[in-house]
Amino acid sequence: MARTFERSTIGPIDGSTKIAAGGQGTVYHASKVKTSFTSNMVYKEYKPEVISKLSRSALAAMPDFLEKLGHSEASKLIEFAAWPCALVTNAGSVTGFVMPAIPQRFFMTINLASGPKRVAAEVQHIMNSRLVDANRGLKITDRQRVEVLKEVAEALAKLHARSVTVGDISPKNLLFSLSPPVSVYFIDTDAMRVASRSVATQLETPGWEIPSGEELATAQSDMYKFGLMVLRVLVGDQGTRSPDQLPTKTPSAIKTAVRASITGPKTGRPSAAQWHQILDTALRTHKVLNLVAVPKPTPAGAPPTRQRATVATTAGPSQAAYTSSTPSTPSSTRNSPPPTSQNRQAAAASAMVKARLAHDWTVIGWGVTAVVTVLAPYLLGHLVMRRTALLAPSEAVYDGAVRGVFDAFLADYLAGVVVILALLAAFLLLRPWHGRVITVVIGAALLISTFVAAGKASTAWASAEADAAEKLRTTAFPFQKRYKTCEVWTFNGENGLQQAELWQVYLTSTVSASGCNKIEVYRGWTFVGYRQLRSDLEFQSPVTISNPGWMEPLNADSGLLGVQTTTAAGIDEPVNPVVTSMQFATSGGYPVSFSLDGIRQHQ
Repeated sequence: MARTFERSTIGPIDGSTKIAAGGQGTVYHASKVKTSFTSNMVYKEYKPEVISKLSRSALAAMPDFLEKLGHSEASKLIEFAAWPCALVTNAGSVTGFVMPAIPQRFFMTINLASGPKRVAAEVQHIMNSRLVDANRGLKITDRQRVEVLKEVAEALAKLHARSVTVGDISPKNLLFSLSPPVSVYFIDTDAMRVASRSVATQLETPGWEIPSGEELATAQSDMYKFGLMVLRVLVGDQGTRSPDQLPTKTPSAIKTAVRASITGPKTGRPSAAQWHQILDTALRTHKVLNLVAVPKPTPAGAPPTRQRATVATTAGPSQAAYTSSTPSTPSSTRNSPPPTSQNRQAAAASAMVKARLAHDWTVIGWGVTAVVTVLAPYLLGHLVMRRTALLAPSEAVYDGAVRGVFDAFLADYLAGVVVILALLAAFLLLRPWHGRVITVVIGAALLISTFVAAGKASTAWASAEADAAEKLRTTAFPFQKRYKTCEVWTFNGENGLQQAELWQVYLTSTVSASGCNKIEVYRGWTFVGYRQLRSDLEFQSPVTISNPGWMEPLNADSGLLGVQTTTAAGIDEPVNPVVTSMQFATSGGYPVSFSLDGIRQHQ
């Protein structure tokens, strides 16, 4: 039978001991609770409306599971998971459970616009681009990324061997530490499934859903999500699902395992133990793991010396060979009729040169016409060159729908011009060169122009992609074009890099609901989180928006656009999404409140 503590015996439960609060309940310090595993324990108290829906027997089975392992094995589990150690009751009714506090090594300091801040070392912090990591002061090597993934695989293998599945694997409920040795730590473990039993209904973090039709919280679903985690950690993108985006230097065994995990049949996904072996082998066989290289930029408009030298060094011998094949005629016999055979050869050579020159000028005319018409090179760049390295998509543009048809017009046009110039140059520089001096020189000039145009196309594309990335932050996600929308509120905010962001709150409804029973929050085009009522309930007025910097809350029963903070001096400033909160009344008689940024923590 599960070990229990009376609520009154675990220490003061009030604001002074409160650690955090979320959708399911509140976590407090449990100062008077000691276990053989650790003396630093915390208490998670469920909300009454949550506890009424939980399986108390499944919850009680979690401390029982720990005790049945024996102290040695249980200690190993506690090293990488905040596992429920005992139930807490109040007047005979279960109110929550106690578990180990998160060890200090699983916290880190990051640089924000407001200054350094100590935060939990969530795995999401190593799913960002290397540039974001650098801006936050995080010095994490690719080798360390793989080491973290190996530790996650080992932890999953240990859980699966005990018939425990994580279910909701996401970057928010898994922590890491780079302090030697590298280690990981699962939180929100009461959401795990033990011996096919769940404490509550299994849910999934948006963006981490398993393929439709599969059962939730199985070893196979865990390995699908682990494959996603490997992909997103190595790419540095929290939204990608494409194995094609893996860095080219990624070991082939890892690439194969990612594809099998994400795109293959569920029965063919590598197990956690197999993943651990793959990652361990990669670390042992690759002493240096630098997956993402930063090449030195080539100065725009400067053609490589090698190509220029090739034209110069091949022209001479060709002309010499052609000249030596025609016997020289002594000056005393220049006006003499040439032999019949030589006359025929000279006439044939002259005809070939004339025909080739005619082709040269025809091709040049076609090329100039294509460039001047604009449409041809634009379509060539837009439809073909966007699949090449010249116009490679930026990692920061995670949703291609933000790109307008003509947003990168200059880059598309110049990329098409590059193709046309390269084909023209290749044709004009084909031998023979004798008698074609002008068109060969034009070909050489076009070759140089090809590299100049390529540099300008690359620069224009980088600028267009930067604009697209900014639109993903500062413009509204096209929610209203895709889904039913009851009301919308927008907020002018900024991120940790002090870049402008447009936060949006949409009031919508699920398919089976008669009223507006769902709230979704977006940061630019990035989905942040949601709140959802039962289909028979709906959100109602009053709706208030509050911020610590405001003198009084803002009544927002109907949608508002462009909410921001105005200082006492009359200066408009962006709102802080971390402390800006909204509260909605519901037809169920209870309010629902959340901060814009905090909604992601509790789904």
